[in-house]
Amino acid sequence: MTALDWTRRLARGAKPATVAVRSSVPLEQQAVTQLRDGSSPVDREHAAEFFTLLLQSPTGRDDVQLFVDQGITLAFDTRRGGAGYIRGAKLIVLNRTQVTARTALDFVHEVTHARCHVSRTGCDIDAQTQEQYVRSVLFEESQAYFREALVGRELIHRARDPLAVRALFTVHPVQIWFQLVHGVPYHKPPGRDALDADMALDGREIGILVRELHPYFVRFVEFYRNVESAKWEIRRGLRRPERQEVVADVLGMCAAEQDHDWTYPKRRVR
Repeated sequence: MTALDWTRRLARGAKPATVAVRSSVPLEQQAVTQLRDGSSPVDREHAAEFFTLLLQSPTGRDDVQLFVDQGITLAFDTRRGGAGYIRGAKLIVLNRTQVTARTALDFVHEVTHARCHVSRTGCDIDAQTQEQYVRSVLFEESQAYFREALVGRELIHRARDPLAVRALFTVHPVQIWFQLVHGVPYHKPPGRDALDADMALDGREIGILVRELHPYFVRFVEFYRNVESAKWEIRRGLRRPERQEVVADVLGMCAAEQDHDWTYPKRRVR
């Protein structure tokens, strides 16, 4: 899938996945049943909360529907790094210590990886050359972070309880959106004027913005390049294996060392 294919489809807006039979059980309840066996009552309650929140966003609902339709499972832990998608197990892992709104966007990020996996449009470390694999990872990560921004902005406008989503103003992809679209300074919540202007955007305008802003998100994820290149070499025995904790630390250092203009992009007005 090319970047243009993806942005065209995303610009058309989220549509519920088509399935042969629809259950009469509410979608959030269906999603909770897909937690791994042995999940604690606290984890199930937390999952129910963030699934219910996501259903208030059209794009978030689409993600929850995909999760249910594809039979993806969910588990919580307290790993550093917080979240991940395990392809071989079709398993999303989230950090149980995050607030509900933050967990919701972590889920959106990881289910985007799952979407690429089940549709066979994402990366494949075993089948691709090193350059193909790295390019695929960067494109997939750019989609995942951009999806966070789109769901985050929808929840900010649509959540029934505004206090429940105030943590979204600190999520970097959401900050990138409000900076690029409305010029809101990083690390500052958007004011009333910016929020009103964002809420007034229609589907056509959102589609244009998706196409214009996607390259900024592609550039933002460049810090994955060296780590993913090393992973490809490790897979083939060209480099010694590293513990996951070491890989996470290196990725964090790469992100921290990224050029300021890449980490905090500003839109250049023509």
